[in-house]
Amino acid sequence: MKTKVLAILAAAALVCAFTVNAGAQTMLTDDVAFVKLGYSMMTVKYDEEGIEDIDGKGFNLQGEYNMNLGGVMLGFGLEYTYMPAESDYDSGTEKFKFHYLTPMVSAKFITAGGFYLGAGLAGKYLVGQSYDGDAESSEYDQEIDLWANGIIGFMTPIQEFVYIDIEARFGYNLTNNQFAKGSYDDGSGSGSTDFDYDMNSQYDIAIYVGVGYRVAATGF
Repeated sequence: MKTKVLAILAAAALVCAFTVNAGAQTMLTDDVAFVKLGYSMMTVKYDEEGIEDIDGKGFNLQGEYNMNLGGVMLGFGLEYTYMPAESDYDSGTEKFKFHYLTPMVSAKFITAGGFYLGAGLAGKYLVGQSYDGDAESSEYDQEIDLWANGIIGFMTPIQEFVYIDIEARFGYNLTNNQFAKGSYDDGSGSGSTDFDYDMNSQYDIAIYVGVGYRVAATGF
């Protein structure tokens, strides 16, 4: 519970930092800050026989600061993800709720019409998890993974200095630490047993809709 609260507070603080009214400032930079809501789907695949894949569908809240380098936007973001997921076995279904915090960096190449293509890296960390199912109760070690992201999107002004952004992100886990190790309890009362599985891959896809604005100069 404590990790969930910390994750939510961190995401809320991030959104507040990006949405503070800068109307009192008279000078704007070419940088753009976005707050985005997303819907994501995740799949974890294993090499071991008898270990079922994990599939999840969840929601994302992301804040991103984009430095305008003239045709290229260098983005720095932080994302909170709430991801319910399931794994089906003959004995029943394991149901989870995963909570992630993900710092990320990206480079996006912008066309004159507002379309963009990009790539980036992210460090996805499992900050909390809960279990609700009718098979063995599993708990995964909380790890951080390095992800590679491909990005495609479109941004356009909707009024002066305010933009709307629609983005698709494709992510692939490069390190496969998460979901490899943990422990499970079969409900017999004998206690938990550690496991170490061979992961094949983990990937996700997310669709975002966001609102952004030109960033005011600080005067520092």
